[in-house]
Parts: sequence; structure tokens; C-alpha cells
Amino acid sequence: MPEEWLYYVSFIVQTSEGKIGLSAKPVNVDHRIDSPEIVGAVIEHLTVEFFPDGPPELPEGLLPIVPLTWQLITARQGPGVKGDGDKT
Repeated sequence: MPEEWLYYVSFIVQTSEGKIGLSAKPVNVDHRIDSPEIVGAVIEHLTVEFFPDGPPELPEGLLPIVPLTWQLITARQGPGVKGDGDKT
């Protein structure tokens, strides 16, 4: 993997309509979180992790995982990526 970004992500978990909780955890991604596509990938990763048998049935427009914040912990660039190596 040419890049590795470690973020501490806080998020809402919704198991059914009106039943929510808060959680946070470190999440590794292979791109900087800087686009809707990457945010979607983080949501998908967390959804699969929290609901391995599939996400709960929710009304249209509601997501089982909603990120609130993310804080970059470390970023590493591999040999295939131009730059100056590790960044924190």
C-alpha cells in the first residue's frame, strides 16, 4: 500500500429507528479523508465492521453509521509515493 492514513473517528451508530449510540475508534484508510468518496468508504468500512451480518433495516435516508469527526493520528507514504516519508 503506497499510503496509510490512521484517523481517530467518532461516529453515531444506529441499530434501529430512534436507537442510537456513540462510538469512536482508530481507522486505517489508504487515502486522506478529503472527499465524499473517501467518507463513503469509511462509512462502508465501519458498517461492515459493526454489522457483519448486514446493516439494520432503517427508513430511507437514515444510515447505520454517521461519522461526526475524524482526527489524523499518522500518515505514511510508501516507496511508490512521492514525498518526504512519514508525516504526523
